[in-house]
Amino acid sequence: MEPYMASNLNETIFSPTWRKGDPAIDKMRSEAKIAEEQSHYKDIKQRELEKVERYPNVWTQQTFSYPWAKKQLEINPQGKQFVFIKDQSCAIYDYMDYLPDVPTRHAFLIRHPMETYPSLKNVMINETFIDFGKVSWDESDLTDVVPYLPVKGFFEIHRNMWKKLKENGGPEPIIIDGHDSLRSQRSFYQSFLGLTKNRI
Repeated sequence: MEPYMASNLNETIFSPTWRKGDPAIDKMRSEAKIAEEQSHYKDIKQRELEKVERYPNVWTQQTFSYPWAKKQLEINPQGKQFVFIKDQSCAIYDYMDYLPDVPTRHAFLIRHPMETYPSLKNVMINETFIDFGKVSWDESDLTDVVPYLPVKGFFEIHRNMWKKLKENGGPEPIIIDGHDSLRSQRSFYQSFLGLTKNRI
């Protein structure tokens, strides 16, 4: 889980008081409780807890908060050359004061909306515990599927964050087209890492 997205989820959907009384949110919480009692879900949770115990850089969901994420990302252990953070603009934009106060080079991964939204919808409907009342893929609406995310504003938030970082006078943000990153992965990521290290 991305550190800022995990922090955002703790302040929203995982907070029992957030939007309490909203039918869509209450329905999602009820279904989550039912799912948590299923053996499959319990097995997944147990495996995740084992990872937390085994690895020093894996934490439980409850650990994450915006101040905690900032503090962790500012730690400078010996031998660390750089930290790569993948996260979501919608989880960061209103909390940019919690970005780490270290030399940073931001990169934005972009993808056409006609591919982004169906992909998100497919993941949410087919790969989560949520029961959408057996509504077909074509009939379901992302604003119902993920009511805790600003799905209608994803691209606007992404652009606004890019614009704000650009205006702040730091290093020019890197723009990555999703198709370009997949076309020639090895050479693409070698160039990307070179660009980030040379311009921070």
